[in-house]
Amino acid sequence: MIASGISLRSSCLVLAALAACSGEAGPGGVAGPGSGTAGAYTATAFTLSQGGPEEDLLAQGSAITLTLLTDGTNTGHMFVPGALTGGADFDEDLDGRWTQTGDVVRLQHSADTFLRDIDLVVSANKLTGQMSDPTFVLSIIFTKN
Repeated sequence: MIASGISLRSSCLVLAALAACSGEAGPGGVAGPGSGTAGAYTATAFTLSQGGPEEDLLAQGSAITLTLLTDGTNTGHMFVPGALTGGADFDEDLDGRWTQTGDVVRLQHSADTFLRDIDLVVSANKLTGQMSDPTFVLSIIFTKN
């Protein structure tokens, strides 16, 4: 076990998910000022499940903010403490671009995060996304401020 009380295996999964990259830029839809999606968001749920109880990564010190601007650019920040990554703190800006096709938002930023590789589904002032493989599920919910 590491300092936060989560297992070393959990630490490795969190680190792998944070650093995931697919090499794909995302869909080609354009977000516009009339979409209603633009605005400031804060992660209100960020969890890791490995076939057992979900681990609340926000309660363990993680924080993610995201602002989607009407010109298709975005700003934001992701922090995950070293106790969860199994090494140094993961502390990255999420500045880049965003696109929206239907109810799906995709992010494009230089920081190597799982957020570049997932669809964020828009619904009722929330953005919801998930990354998974056979060994874990990493879920995020952003709520519009």
